[in-house]
Amino acid sequence: MRKRYLSIYSLWKLVFTWKLSVFRYLMHEIFVCLVLYYLVAGMFYLLIANDKKLFHTFLAVIDPINDLTQLIPYSFLIGSIITIALGRWWGLVSEFPQLNDAASAVQTFIQAQEENQKTQQMSAIVWDLQHAINRYLNLAWILSLRDISFEINSRFSSTRIHQKKVEHVKDVVQVINRDSVVMATLGHLITASELELMRDIEIKLGSGAALEYWLPLEWALEVCMKAATLGCVSAANLGNLINAIKKLQSRLEFITYASTFNMPLVYPQCTLLLYYGYYFTLIICHQFDRFSISEEEGPRVAGWELLLPIVPFTRVLAWVGTFKMGLSLINPLTEKKGFFPTNEILDRNLRGMNKFRSHSW
Repeated sequence: MRKRYLSIYSLWKLVFTWKLSVFRYLMHEIFVCLVLYYLVAGMFYLLIANDKKLFHTFLAVIDPINDLTQLIPYSFLIGSIITIALGRWWGLVSEFPQLNDAASAVQTFIQAQEENQKTQQMSAIVWDLQHAINRYLNLAWILSLRDISFEINSRFSSTRIHQKKVEHVKDVVQVINRDSVVMATLGHLITASELELMRDIEIKLGSGAALEYWLPLEWALEVCMKAATLGCVSAANLGNLINAIKKLQSRLEFITYASTFNMPLVYPQCTLLLYYGYYFTLIICHQFDRFSISEEEGPRVAGWELLLPIVPFTRVLAWVGTFKMGLSLINPLTEKKGFFPTNEILDRNLRGMNKFRSHSW
């Protein structure tokens, strides 16, 4: 957590931060709220405020609606959905796939085992094995997050570049290999021979099966077995290396399933209808909070309330704003600028693995 929350300056800076703020998520609601508020206020001021009988008739209709809105347990509903959203969000944070453990295992366990094997030729073989596994780990991470994360999908989308409705393996591979960070760190993630294997799978099973994350992980396990055959990893360390890759695979599988199985629609739909019902009734019912009624003069309106709708604006920020933030936490990876900086995580993974090129001998 890089932000400080104790100083007054930091708190006010957080209040007026735009990225991931409540103002960004509510700018459309606030704009519609102000437009509707001024339209309804103008209609009331011109048609109803000067007619005492019409005012009392309309008040008799609105009063029960206003009383009903006070009976709905908004705090309970918003607390429930925030609890569900934060639990889902924290589950994604704690189980989000990271390449650090697997990459460290590759660098640590795949080494020349004997002193007489630490020659220049053996060093080149070890480097090739490490580089191949690192490529496969990053490729599996990208292929998995392409189907989940908006940022990764936009970065490695072949349909956006080639203007095609259906993605083909060759186009996706071209986009991945031509990424600037990939080229600057690992050079490429997929070789020509690997592309041919993926195209064979595409012909038999379709492009979806060829672009699954498990395929590069299987290649990584095959390279681990090859390293054991060449004597570059001991039998004990081979099990640790495979477990590290399997752990990454389980986390990729978890985040894929977590994004596939959505939250049941009944609860969000019910809460959504209640909150937007509250949103629109607030605009109408608050009009009568601006009037003072006397038997002699009839209804009178306060001019400053007509210009500054502070009460409905604050309620929209408090209730509807918290509700919208809860909805954004349910599936944060689909946000354009969401709570998971997946592009930054990928760049850090690629640059970190590029540092593993240096050897200690």
